Amino acid sequence: MFGPHVGDDDLGDMRNEVRPGGQYSYDVYRNGALINFSGHYEAIDRPNSLKFSWSESGGAINQSVGLKYISLKLIPLGEKTQLKLSLEIDQNEAEDPRPIKELWALRCKMLASKLEQ
Repeated sequence: MFGPHVGDDDLGDMRNEVRPGGQYSYDVYRNGALINFSGHYEAIDRPNSLKFSWSESGGAINQSVGLKYISLKLIPLGEKTQLKLSLEIDQNEAEDPRPIKELWALRCKMLASKLEQ
């Protein structure tokens, strides 16, 4: 997910049903470990916004405990587009939400650097 390992991962099974209520799931093999990313689409407003659940399983640790939804807005800025990402975290499930926020901040930073290339 847009980290320094991008390009070293192998993709496995991928399923994607892009509609409100639709499910997605994809497998990534990283350093011999299987990680599954999955969830469902809560709301889709093309081309303006998207809201979806997020779950990570496998790998070294589960870095999504307490993360309920990710919302993103796409804001046109001339020839560019700004992506605004918001996380909805269940405070009852997440012992400390800071690692979730830090991970997604890193992912956004890495995505931005990839898109600038």
